[in-house]
Amino acid sequence: MQILILYYSKGANTGKLAKAIAEGVKEVEGVEPNCYMYGAQS
Repeated sequence: MQILILYYSKGANTGKLAKAIAEGVKEVEGVEPNCYMYGAQS
């Protein structure tokens, strides 16, 4: 199962929080987080 963590941030704190959430999601067996910043160029 994949989990999408989508966030928008003008600073760095929201991104840090989103990445911390993704790290927590990784601890759940069979779950893979995908962390993306809204509006970011890829």
